[in-house]
Amino acid sequence: MLLAINIGIDPILFHLGSLAIGWHGLMVFLAVVVAIAVPLWLARGQGIPREMVYNIAPWAIVGGIVGARLVHVLDNLSYYTQHAIEILKFWEPGLSIFGAILGGTLAGVIAAMVMGYAVGRLADLAAPGLILAQAVGRIGCAINGDAYGTATSLPWAFIYTHPDASAPIGFPGHPVPVYEILWDLVVFAIICRL
Repeated sequence: MLLAINIGIDPILFHLGSLAIGWHGLMVFLAVVVAIAVPLWLARGQGIPREMVYNIAPWAIVGGIVGARLVHVLDNLSYYTQHAIEILKFWEPGLSIFGAILGGTLAGVIAAMVMGYAVGRLADLAAPGLILAQAVGRIGCAINGDAYGTATSLPWAFIYTHPDASAPIGFPGHPVPVYEILWDLVVFAIICRL
């Protein structure tokens, strides 16, 4: 294949002692910042108390982490029934974006109801930030190769060359995270327009 995009980036950005800080972790952190910053900005422009975002965000973040790990564990239940103590190791690989969305949304809705906030109004604030955060988080997936697609001969195929990448080395796959980033940006533009 003459035309392809080679990704040779080390998934680990740097080490702090024995703690490895990866690109994916950095992008997930930035995604959480975006998911909070956009609703804060929108709240200010719409005259909505910003405290609503500050009060709900911690619950949604915790719910997202729990949901991300829980869905991953359920998806790999045969492994975790044999290694039950590893279920609690949420800092190790094994988080599901679908679980994060479900858990964060559920926790946010419950917290909003308990605190007496209008759930619909909160959802209107959160939606643009969440879809933009999804795009930011998927940058980490594109660097790591943990969401590679089926084989392709298209000129924009991603070929991962770093030995620590999650994708098979030398495999020309569809850049699924990039497709999702583009889709997320289109949805973000539509939501902002509406």
